[in-house]
Amino acid sequence: MVLLGKRLMSSYRLTKIRWRCIGGQIIQRPHQNNGHSLLQVSYLNNRFYFCGTETATVHAGYMEGAVIAAREVARKISRSNH
Repeated sequence: MVLLGKRLMSSYRLTKIRWRCIGGQIIQRPHQNNGHSLLQVSYLNNRFYFCGTETATVHAGYMEGAVIAAREVARKISRSNH
């Protein structure tokens, strides 16, 4: 069975490589760019807010961060309406 055509299947090649890392591996830490200050302010005259786990300044990247961010944005919205 050819799903995408004979031409595609004829140019397909699988290469098996055993990847390894030799010394000096850079460890990428998770959640390093969350809670950026540009995501903490409102836009379009207080009509647009970013909100979610990625915008949280505490527990960013986790469900707790999303809840904290939602509460903070709700507080900002309620203050801007008064």
